Amino acid sequence: MTSRPEGLSAYIAVTAAYWAFMLTDGALRMLVLLHFHELGFSPIQLAYLFVLYEVAGMVTNLSAGWIAARFGLTSTLYAGLGLQVAALLALAALDPAWSVAASVAFVMTVQGASGVAKDLAKMSSKSAVKLLAPKDGGGLFCWTAALTGSKNAVKGLGFLLGTALLATTGFLGAVLGMAAVLAAILIAVILAMPPEWRAARQLRLHRKLRRVAVSAGPFSVTGNVHLPTTGEVSDHLLHRGQRFLPLTDAYLLHNGEPPFEHVVSVVIVNTAHIALGTLKLAAARHLPDHASFLRFFGHAASRDNLDAYQRYIR
Repeated sequence: MTSRPEGLSAYIAVTAAYWAFMLTDGALRMLVLLHFHELGFSPIQLAYLFVLYEVAGMVTNLSAGWIAARFGLTSTLYAGLGLQVAALLALAALDPAWSVAASVAFVMTVQGASGVAKDLAKMSSKSAVKLLAPKDGGGLFCWTAALTGSKNAVKGLGFLLGTALLATTGFLGAVLGMAAVLAAILIAVILAMPPEWRAARQLRLHRKLRRVAVSAGPFSVTGNVHLPTTGEVSDHLLHRGQRFLPLTDAYLLHNGEPPFEHVVSVVIVNTAHIALGTLKLAAARHLPDHASFLRFFGHAASRDNLDAYQRYIR
């Protein structure tokens, strides 16, 4: 009997949310397209309705990493679903008596919100798979393939659903019905999410922030390090398989003095780089001229470098 993979329950909840969103997203596209075509909108006017949808999605993708790192993937997933519900409800307020310009501007704005919702939900679902999938046996590949491979099929089913709803219930009934169903799915996903992932910041792209001080050679660096919630800060961090330790919001000292006045956004602490930096400082102080410095670091194979090191630097 095979054991249940860890994280499978959260994966099922995330996948269900992703499918529900893609179903309503596909249906909403067809609803808007066909409904406004029936109202006599020209092809160019119909195209305008979807411009902000794509632009908003692009902007969301550019900032998605920062959003997920700050608020967590569960928060962005819930926000995507909730924003889609709000967009559907907003479309229900569309008044047929409005002018063409007012209708286009209103629907463009609502579609823009839907574009933000789409990419929040998509980014959250696809990124969460990397955290939840088993690390062995091709689990990451299989779980990712199942999630992303189903996207187009579910969205195609949404196109069919949108046309069927428009033909049977009309535009208003369709958007209200989808808003109600998607809101119910959002509540169900929140409740079905395993307790260990239910907290808003549990599914995080970055790990827990800890303020640390690292001494390396003549340098001391104080900054934030990203570690697992159970991780501990110790000197061996610089000597494990990953030799780079990134620190954010860092403050540097060299021999107890600040080398410059500003706080550095990111510092990559590495033992080899520290040694090279120390060597450059010593060379700048002791080599006789600029040509010697350039030869020492720009022409590493020069035979004169060993003599310069032993004569001036060591």
